[in-house]
Amino acid sequence: AVTLPSLAAASTYALGKVFIQHFESGGTFLDMDPDKVSAYFKEQYEYKRSADASADAKKAAKVA
Repeated sequence: AVTLPSLAAASTYALGKVFIQHFESGGTFLDMDPDKVSAYFKEQYEYKRSADASADAKKAAKVA
């Protein structure tokens, strides 16, 4: 029950970061290449997942 929302948040965050980077560099929907942005997506996804995990650990420590 806890894992699914965390994974959904991480993937939404990473996808948003990919689109922000693409549009800020002058890209459009028509010229987006998923193969080129997959590494950046994975990097952002792992960043958000680890940030969420550390935040959950801090919350658990405060409760205990």
